[in-house]
Parts: sequence; C-alpha cells; structure tokens
Amino acid sequence: MFGAAIDQVEPHDDPPDHERSVRGWRFEVLYAAGWPMEDARVLARMPSIDLHEAVELLRRCPDPHVARRILL
Repeated sequence: MFGAAIDQVEPHDDPPDHERSVRGWRFEVLYAAGWPMEDARVLARMPSIDLHEAVELLRRCPDPHVARRILL
C-alpha cells in the first residue's frame, strides 16, 4: 500500500538527496542558534540567506522577529 504511493510521486517532486541534506543541516544550525522552529525551517530553505550571517544576527539581536525582518 505505502509502496504504491511512493511510486506515484514524480521524480521532480523531491529535491535531490544532497539538497535535502543541506537544508536539514542548515535547519539544525539555525535552530540550535536559537531561531524559532518555523523561522529556522523557512531560512534553511533559502540558499540566498547566509547561514553564518543569520546565526550572528540572532546573537546580536536576540529578538527573532526583528532579526527575521532584517534578513528578509
């Protein structure tokens, strides 16, 4: 039953494994730095956001709402 559902997924629906791994790693770094879970998810999916800049910004500006507005 479950296998049939997997067979119906188009190959282009899933990002390549490497891309998924990078997003997962970015999420873990952002979340560990103190970003709220949803913000970490959003930022992790945005390759245009510099990971180190996002972590440093949150360290200097501990309000994640303000930090997110600055980044986005």
